[in-house]
Amino acid sequence: AARRSTPAVLSSPFGAMALLRCLLLALVALAAAAEEAAAASSCSGEASVGGDGAGGEGCGCGSGALSREAGGGSGREGARPGGSADGSNAAASSHSSEGAADAAEADADATAAAEAEADAAPTVEPARLVWIPGGVFTMGHDNRSLSPSTFDPDGEGPSRRVSVSGLWVGKTEVSNREWAAFAAATGYESESERFGWSFVFEPQMTAQAAAEATQKVEVAPWWIAVNGATWRQPHGPGSDALTDELRHHPVVHVSWNDAVAYCAWAYPAGGGGVGAGRLPTEAEWELAARGAPADAERSYPWGDELEP
Repeated sequence: AARRSTPAVLSSPFGAMALLRCLLLALVALAAAAEEAAAASSCSGEASVGGDGAGGEGCGCGSGALSREAGGGSGREGARPGGSADGSNAAASSHSSEGAADAAEADADATAAAEAEADAAPTVEPARLVWIPGGVFTMGHDNRSLSPSTFDPDGEGPSRRVSVSGLWVGKTEVSNREWAAFAAATGYESESERFGWSFVFEPQMTAQAAAEATQKVEVAPWWIAVNGATWRQPHGPGSDALTDELRHHPVVHVSWNDAVAYCAWAYPAGGGGVGAGRLPTEAEWELAARGAPADAERSYPWGDELEP
């Protein structure tokens, strides 16, 4: 994920907006809880008064409704057919206390369910953004023999000077556990999940995937079409992206559209001129991946030797 901005404007306004949203949500929740408590108290008080007063009609649990239930012969001990004041009061008190117990039990069940759901849902923050200073660097190379099939189609050459503005970039790749948090929070379904298959690197295929595979890429036979391969099952059926071994690995089997959706969710637009998250361009990514000042000319981020 990437953002174009100045280094001073990300953390303060973005964090303040998030904190403000949290505070507003908390205030709304407190106000709603106070209103519900006041309504419950009003209903309970009206239920303790006999007769067919109109005060309890609005909330459905006033004395009028309860006395009619008692007068209809509820069968409860102490309720008098005919709905006398004493009978109404007894029925109202019994109904009110039982209703309060039922409500308390329902609240407890709802709270337990919410806590269980919260425990099950991943609570993972998106990768921290780091500032990459802009600059001019040499992109690509001139040795066609290194990549004869992709030198021209993929723009790997010839070398050219490219200017890139500074930007914020995720410090690490998006991991399986980070993607799982996104999917749990939004219900997002990746394109490989909708298609029902994806390509898997042959040495990483599960035994089940290898046994069931029937197609491969002719010009790249190490990529095998595997039914059921998604970010959840990165090596095909029988694998699990959220095991201790794989949950910190970069997420795979996600398309450009999937990645765009994640960026917009993980890094929403903030104040101070910070735009919504997006994918970096190829030049932006290469500048960030160089791991060195833009004008440092070397073959790899760590130097000129592949294996120093």
